[in-house]
This record gives sequence, C-alpha cells and structure tokens, in this order.
Amino acid sequence: MLIMGLKKTFRNSGATSMARSLSCVLLLSGWILACEAEPETHAVNCETGTFAPVNADACQPCSDPCTPGSTETAACTATSNRLCTPCEAGFFDDDQAPLTECVGCSDPCTPGSTETVACTATSNRLCTPCEAGFFDDDQA
Repeated sequence: MLIMGLKKTFRNSGATSMARSLSCVLLLSGWILACEAEPETHAVNCETGTFAPVNADACQPCSDPCTPGSTETAACTATSNRLCTPCEAGFFDDDQAPLTECVGCSDPCTPGSTETVACTATSNRLCTPCEAGFFDDDQA
C-alpha cells in the first residue's frame, strides 16, 4: 500500500465535516480510505468477498459464482472481481461449482442411436439407442 501526501482539513463549522486533499493520494487496489467516525483517515484492506480497484472509494461485493455454461477464470480477490468465461462451442459445464472447467461434449451419436439431448454450454450430448425395429443411420 502506498499513501502519499494525505491531508485532512477541518472546516470552521464545528469540525463536523472533513475535507481531504486526495490530489496526491495513491491507494493500491484492494485498499480504501476509511474515515467514518475515525479521528484519523487510514487505509483498510477489503474484506473477504469484496474487492476494490486502484483508488476506489469503497470495496464492492464480488460477483455471484459462475453459472452453468461458464467457468471461473479469475477468482475474486481484494484487488479484482471474479471473472466468468462462457464455455466454447463443443464444451459444457452443467454445475455451479465455480472451479470446474468446461469439458468436451461426447462424440456424435453412432448409427443405431439418436441424439436425445444436444451438446450445449450447459449440457452434454446424450445418445439413445433406437427402439427395436427402428434404425437411424445419421451421425448426429
């Protein structure tokens, strides 16, 4: 953390309001200035589940966990928000476990079976054998 030239100035109105000179204050990400009801302004680290970029006024809540169809490519830290990336075509993630990766869908259905569930970002391909007396010669 780096704080340079932080100045506090009390106005003559009973010292109820405080003006800060922030022109030369530099806070690294993950830190904010805390001055609520404190006699002195100081920097505090963001709590778990929140983050603050460089020179932020307040810690922000992290985004919700990644939804099915995406994977967490960057965790929420004190300095940055969670980043979720959608699964690419041909890959899926069907749970809300944030650290699971998108996995490749099953191979196309073979002759004698039919695709009953398509490969999407949230579901794997499901092939079902044809009923007796029926045949599907497509590979789809």
